[in-house]
Amino acid sequence: MDQIANIPASIPEYVEPGADPSMAKADQRTIAARRLRLGLTQKRLGDLAGFDQPTVSRAEQGRAIPEVLARLVETLTALERQREDVDRAEADRFWQAVGDAPHRTRLLERIEGVVDVLLDGTLADVELAQRLVDCLPEPSRRRLVGRG
Repeated sequence: MDQIANIPASIPEYVEPGADPSMAKADQRTIAARRLRLGLTQKRLGDLAGFDQPTVSRAEQGRAIPEVLARLVETLTALERQREDVDRAEADRFWQAVGDAPHRTRLLERIEGVVDVLLDGTLADVELAQRLVDCLPEPSRRRLVGRG
């Protein structure tokens, strides 16, 4: 009878040893949003991560094992980094082509001002600011990333 009294009233969901239990739930909530921001279907994300579409769907609904979540998060992170690299390279080519065009400095100052405001806002604003920073020339990116 004493052993029964020591059993917890509720059994927590499975979390890998040493892992932060809140991270699995956070990953489940963000997988769909991150996938959609990248313009991917569930099938395409599944193909890239090595899963089928129903597995991605289950993960987005919070019904996936930690290994699946980890692989999806890893794949999304790699794709986001790749997109950032492409955005930055395109921005650098654009600003080089613009050269010393009239109003270039004023335009950069206005964009940097918007980024400053966004960086002081909500998490969604900060995400938008980061996308905007990726569109600026390298010197502006360094200045804005080093602020704070």
